Amino acid sequence: MSTLDVNECYQVLGVDSTSTPKEIKQAYRKLSLKYHPDRNPEFDDGKKFKEISDAYQFLKNNRKKIFKRQERTAEQGHSDFWKYQGEKMGDDMRFNYQSFTKANQEFGGDFNEETHNREKPISQKSTHFILYGGLAIVAIWIIVFEIIQP
Repeated sequence: MSTLDVNECYQVLGVDSTSTPKEIKQAYRKLSLKYHPDRNPEFDDGKKFKEISDAYQFLKNNRKKIFKRQERTAEQGHSDFWKYQGEKMGDDMRFNYQSFTKANQEFGGDFNEETHNREKPISQKSTHFILYGGLAIVAIWIIVFEIIQP
């Protein structure tokens, strides 16, 4: 098949040069089933089947070579993707601190303002009572079990 060029391969498969890889594969599968020597005894020599297979392999390898020539790295692809997404979103979707604080104030979310529903701080007295009360209960528990056991 190396003597054929890309356009001849497209003609063999019955697709045009603007066909997607999926369309090319579908055409190859359809023709390979039609001209396969085991499925169709009319084409028992297998020449047409071989021609179709070679054309498909040539186009497949050619597409891979073109993709490799682009020499895109993962970083470039990632960068291009997010650059495209940023252009697609437009300026109104980008984060803007001034508009964020303005929108926050419109909903009454000023976090510096003291409100009536804030939690009261825990007093030191209640903390000490809970801590030392728990320690006292544990100490009594140990003493009681020491007395009960012989």
